[in-house]
Amino acid sequence: MAFCRQLSALLRKDWIIRVRNPIATVFELFPAVLLALMLAYHTRDERYPYLTTDGTEAADMSRLSSGKSWRSYPFNLAKPIEGVSQIYFTPNNAFTGDLMNTLKTISGWDVVPVENAMKLREIVKQSNTTGNYSNWRKESIGIIFDGSDYKEHRDFKYTLVAESDEAETAMDIENERDDYFGRMHRRFPSLYDDSIVKWVQTVVNEAFLTKVAKDNGANRPAIGRLNFHTFPLPRELYNLSAKDLDYPRGRFSQRVSRGDFISMTIVLGYIVLCPLIVRRVTNEKSNKVKELMRMMGMSEWIFWTSHFINYLIVMSLHAFVFVMIYCYGLPLLGWEGRALLDLQNPVLFFTILFCMAFTTVFNHSVLAVIVMVIAYIIVYGVGMFYLSPMYSQREYDSNNMRLLSSIYPSYAITWSVGLLARWEWCAVTVGFAQLFANTPFIQLRLGEVLAVQILSCFLWALVIWYLDAVWPFQDGVPQSLCFPCQPSYYCPHKSVKNSESTASSAKNENFETQPKDSKVMISLRKISKDFGGGRGVKDMSLDIFSQQITVLLGHNGAGKTTTMNMITGIFPPSSGTVLVNGYDVMTAIREARKSIGLCPQENILFNDLTVAQHLRLYAVLKDFPSDQIKPEIERVLSIIRLNDKKDWKSKSLSGGMKRKLSLGIAIIGGTEVLILDEPTSGMDPEARRAIWDVLQDVRRQKTILLTTHYMEEADVLTISFHDLNVLGDRIAIMSEGVLKCCGSPMYLKKRFGAGYHLRISKSDNYKKEAVDEILKRHLPDSRLQSEINTEIIYSLESENTSKQTDKNVFPKLFDELESRKQAIGLQSFGITVTTMEDVFLKVGSNVEVDHKSTNAANNKKPNEYQNITGLPLIVQSVLQKSRTKCIDIC
Repeated sequence: MAFCRQLSALLRKDWIIRVRNPIATVFELFPAVLLALMLAYHTRDERYPYLTTDGTEAADMSRLSSGKSWRSYPFNLAKPIEGVSQIYFTPNNAFTGDLMNTLKTISGWDVVPVENAMKLREIVKQSNTTGNYSNWRKESIGIIFDGSDYKEHRDFKYTLVAESDEAETAMDIENERDDYFGRMHRRFPSLYDDSIVKWVQTVVNEAFLTKVAKDNGANRPAIGRLNFHTFPLPRELYNLSAKDLDYPRGRFSQRVSRGDFISMTIVLGYIVLCPLIVRRVTNEKSNKVKELMRMMGMSEWIFWTSHFINYLIVMSLHAFVFVMIYCYGLPLLGWEGRALLDLQNPVLFFTILFCMAFTTVFNHSVLAVIVMVIAYIIVYGVGMFYLSPMYSQREYDSNNMRLLSSIYPSYAITWSVGLLARWEWCAVTVGFAQLFANTPFIQLRLGEVLAVQILSCFLWALVIWYLDAVWPFQDGVPQSLCFPCQPSYYCPHKSVKNSESTASSAKNENFETQPKDSKVMISLRKISKDFGGGRGVKDMSLDIFSQQITVLLGHNGAGKTTTMNMITGIFPPSSGTVLVNGYDVMTAIREARKSIGLCPQENILFNDLTVAQHLRLYAVLKDFPSDQIKPEIERVLSIIRLNDKKDWKSKSLSGGMKRKLSLGIAIIGGTEVLILDEPTSGMDPEARRAIWDVLQDVRRQKTILLTTHYMEEADVLTISFHDLNVLGDRIAIMSEGVLKCCGSPMYLKKRFGAGYHLRISKSDNYKKEAVDEILKRHLPDSRLQSEINTEIIYSLESENTSKQTDKNVFPKLFDELESRKQAIGLQSFGITVTTMEDVFLKVGSNVEVDHKSTNAANNKKPNEYQNITGLPLIVQSVLQKSRTKCIDIC
């Protein structure tokens, strides 16, 4: 049920996008239909009535070629015919025995009866193999009669057996073809013409006619010449001109049917559609839409199935149009529409599957489309040059390669439609009987091509499933190469967490002691992420507890987003373990993601979907109950304050509104864990505070991990207003991929805080010595922190600050400063407490100090640069521009 709901939601999404992008839809539908109409228009006046002529009717001789004699030879049985050593024949009965004696009489050849056809072939093959002859002269020839007694002297049928490659080739008359331009290969039919086979055939026929004449009391007249005639095919097929030629120059038409041209128009029409399929799918990968939907509960098969059905509808419309044009519209062909439609179905299926399989190895749509177009044209063009009947000398020499090439969509279309045309060309309506019969002129079976196409559907589906799972150069955690053999892929299980703490609180005072009774929802165990330029995250261990807000702070490039991507499975960690709700992200990512709702750093939205449609889509993907979706959408719209914008397309929203929608997508559906990467960036102060209230309301039902650059936001969100006796929420600070500290705000302020600060605005008669004396007397550890123009800041940090405060040190200090304000030159003064910004800056400054000391120890000198001018500058600029363009394309 969940599968059907999610699939229908994605199909609805695709339909809305298609309707709101009519130009793209036209480009998907129009080219193939346009080419079909152009071919139909070009051949609108052609008629081919001979294709459907009733076989019982008398042939219209005016429509047949002249059958003009092509070559003539003298024939005199009085002279012995050289080249035949023995004639073997089977079966041996009264008729064949008498016939072969007649043959022996008129030719002088030895005739030997044989028991059966199998033994005859063995004898002929052995005698021709061991014989010493050149150019297969002195052949042993076998004759296999069909076994009839021929009492009525009708249907005289026999088979000549030579059992040598040369002789077999010579006898294979219909296998010989001229080239594309009508030029004959070795002067057709040269091999037959040069062989002894024509004489054997002539002598056998002459013996039969002699016997028939004798049985009927007549004398067989002697023949003086042996003539070759062209086969009387229709003139349209031979394409004879008004002046007959010795050899018809239309031989090309005998190999290439109109179906070949029709298939070519279909293939060229799909040269636009196939890249569009690749572009659509790859765009959803490169924009991280696919990965976000997977994270929200969508399975991989639902994603691929939705795109398959989406484009199957488009290509089915193409198939319907083709049938209407070629079968029922203009009288171009005598085809059966049902046969053409049935042939196209498997081609449509695996054409879409092939395009989707192509996208699994690409992350950039532009590069994928370019490679697709180039591969589509080159593979089809080169393959057709070697495999198409219009170019080959011998039509069925390459049938095995044609079958193998049928796993490629272009060839599958070409062979299936071309073979159908050859059957209909001979006035045969294709049915089940014709599927596994040799197709006329090409000897390739239509059923074999269809079988390969059906197998190709399963092949490409398997390629999609496997490559999408293991391909490492894409978002998501790749499976191992042998994942189909791993039981954990089919039955994921929760990991048993060790009793040992994952954080270093027991060994490092920068980490607050973890609560013992809270449930750990996210556990990071020594995770690291290596990039080409270095490590983004280094040996990070952290527990994130249920019903708490954990804020992750750090400067730009500190590793916050990388950490979140590893938690959500967008990036696989280079080392270490990530557990979400007990499931290992590396081995059970589908189960781990069921608990997660993500608000990514960038807005991953569909430009043509409205706010409400986004929320509905992700609610269905999260398997939220159907009857509760509408109230849930209204609730989330109220939370993110977009009620009045629910019917706006996302591309019409401002940046802040898009952030609200991204947050709403993460919240909707009742997920247990919210991963929010800078959720309030781009929002106005009022909207930010509203989001703070929302997160404070849901903190007791969910686990929340967020990053922010607003220090006051971290302070506000990690204060526990509901129960002051419960340990407050926590803040973790990262710097250069290393987790520096983690704890509640009060703990971090106490550990890293500067205590209190005294801010003084001085006048012209300011007396620094007097002020220092007063501060040292009340707070001996006080010190001057900064002095800028008329403002002076003193740090009152001290380990005993709290105790001194209890003894009313501050009131006494303030009383004395107030009473002597004029005398010591103070205009005003005030005191501030430590904020999270102070803590963050102090942790960052410690890192900077470490770096300064490290650089000093290494004694590093700054690099010296020299400006370049002239031709080297021009070359460098051109190379850099080219490199930038290549990066943009890839």
